[in-house]
Amino acid sequence: MSTPTRLNPNRFHPQKSSLALRWAWPRAARHSLSTLVTPLLLVLMLSLALAGCSMTKRVTITTEPAGAELYLSRTDLLLNLDGRTTEPQFIGTSPLSKSLPFDENRIYTIEARKAQFENGVIDITHEPRDQRNFKIKLKRELVDLLLIDFNNTRTDNGVKLRADPQPTRAFLDTLERSPNIKSVTRVTNNQSPDIQIGGPVLSPVDNLIVYPTLTIEQQNAPRPYVVQNGDTIEQIAALFRTEPALIRSTNNLNANDNISPGQTLFISTQEVYSNIWKQSVGAFAKTRLTYGQWRDTFPAFSPDGKFLIFSSNRVSPNPTLWRIKLDGGGGITKITSTMSEDYGASIAGNGQFIAYASNPPSALEPQIWTVNVDGSLATQLHSGHSPQVSPTGSQILFVRHDTKLDVDQVWLMNLDGTSETQLTQNTDYDCNDPRWSPDGQWIVFTSNEAVDAKGKPNQDIWMMTIDGREKTQLTTNGSWDDKPCWDNTGKTIYFRSNRGGQWNIWRFDPILP
Repeated sequence: MSTPTRLNPNRFHPQKSSLALRWAWPRAARHSLSTLVTPLLLVLMLSLALAGCSMTKRVTITTEPAGAELYLSRTDLLLNLDGRTTEPQFIGTSPLSKSLPFDENRIYTIEARKAQFENGVIDITHEPRDQRNFKIKLKRELVDLLLIDFNNTRTDNGVKLRADPQPTRAFLDTLERSPNIKSVTRVTNNQSPDIQIGGPVLSPVDNLIVYPTLTIEQQNAPRPYVVQNGDTIEQIAALFRTEPALIRSTNNLNANDNISPGQTLFISTQEVYSNIWKQSVGAFAKTRLTYGQWRDTFPAFSPDGKFLIFSSNRVSPNPTLWRIKLDGGGGITKITSTMSEDYGASIAGNGQFIAYASNPPSALEPQIWTVNVDGSLATQLHSGHSPQVSPTGSQILFVRHDTKLDVDQVWLMNLDGTSETQLTQNTDYDCNDPRWSPDGQWIVFTSNEAVDAKGKPNQDIWMMTIDGREKTQLTTNGSWDDKPCWDNTGKTIYFRSNRGGQWNIWRFDPILP
């Protein structure tokens, strides 16, 4: 008798059957499945979280002034845990609109760069989300200033003294970081970039300073002129009664640029006038010494401090030497009366004679002359300009242009023109404006040997011993510094500079070895 088969009561119960099958799997298989699923779920959850936080925001970046170059770098805090950022990449010029992908761990840094301005930086972050406009205000670093000096220019009729306009760069930072000077102070109070102040001269006996101030009067608006066959800039300048350098500057021409027939030049006629002022050191009040629409330039004190010798074109087209009392009384006395251009006087310590520069008619280079204070016994010495008689009255410092190297060198000679000695040996830069210290042991001068913070040659004040040794750079500010001179104590040097954005007279105390 066969045994009847017993049915499993859970066989056809779906819920209980599923449960039975699940628990019927091996324990090892269930563990492997758990190990695989858990990381996948974590990655999925993290991705969803990041996707929920990310966004793209379109931002607009402007700068003041506009036209700055914009560079972008990015910091991803989640990926770069050490805080490193990407290299700045150029993205365009301002104003600029750009879409940026964001999350709460990303920071964008925008750097704005523009010539003559300090770089500006701003950070753009995830929050606030509704901030989409960003502005960077740039701080001006330097400005362009026009300098007008009376310099020697070669013409078809020889070397002539001309008003020579040239662009200069002025750093608004007036600080002086040179280790060789101290106590840099502004002496004059010119606040206008359009006023030109000339080189200073210090009284040998008083706390008094004199200097020329230039004014420029526009005669008419620039008008076109078509260059004809055979025209030169000098001939065109003579035709319009203007300066060749002014034509070059108006038309962006360099000294070596040629003009050709059919070329259109724009001619702007201006008249440059100069008068001489005096001022007590330590006070900004100033007093005019000369008047009129003349070119009164290159003042020099007499040894007793009572008179000034200066150059002026007040009675003839060519400038000659004149004398005026410092208190303004007694009128003005003419010293030289020739067809030459006489300027740049230096009076000997005994007050009996004057060394000066002169451009005779058709001369190819300036010359050094001496003359008695009454105008008698004019004597030619050698070629050169900017003569300075030594405190002992036995030697003359001067500048001579090296035609082979096309640079200016500082020279020394005896009072009678003998024993010429070249003090500077420069080959690719100029040395100018030499001045004796009161004790006759040092020479301060101007040179463009060094470069500024931008790597460009810069006009600075230098110093050396009377034998040309121990040459030391005194000023290092990127602005234009020139026309140095000593005070009567020999402790302070005064100079002209455009630092700060205007032409002014400054002073400092050199640290002598």
